[in-house]
Amino acid sequence: MEIANPLPKRFIIPALILVAVIQVAVLVVEYLGSAWPIWYGQPVVLPTEPVDPRSLFRGNYVSLNFQINRLDRDWFPEARKNQVVFVSLEPSGDIWRASGIFAEPPEDQTFIRGRIRSVYQDTLRLEYGIEALFMPKDEALAAEKEARQVAWVTVYVGGSGKSRAHEFVCLGAGCGLDN
Repeated sequence: MEIANPLPKRFIIPALILVAVIQVAVLVVEYLGSAWPIWYGQPVVLPTEPVDPRSLFRGNYVSLNFQINRLDRDWFPEARKNQVVFVSLEPSGDIWRASGIFAEPPEDQTFIRGRIRSVYQDTLRLEYGIEALFMPKDEALAAEKEARQVAWVTVYVGGSGKSRAHEFVCLGAGCGLDN
């Protein structure tokens, strides 16, 4: 009894090549999506807030919490969980602060794209995809101590609002990193 081959032999090699090309294309798109803000985005410096960054499973990284992760609900009363929003940023001295929340990208303003993770009474909790910054172990441990006091992170924000955390900036004497 012969089993019919659903795919003729002349299509097997092109099909395998097509699958390999698709896999490589997905990897390239993911890489470009994360690198694009650094290549073409505007750098903004955001102040961090203390968070315990230890994890045995994620490797050497610093978990970051920014002032823009918690915003006043009065800025965006129609907020709902998992909604994509655009937070406008304005410079305030050397750092940048949130100045508004919009459902659509604001024109002629620097903004960062985020997602509302929770709506609780008068506070919105947002995530931007920049809440973890990977670095060598020694630097991560030093940054952990400094992040409990005062630190900034340079974030590159692209024209679409997509962002990427790039550099941890220590402001106190206890960090031990070269700035």
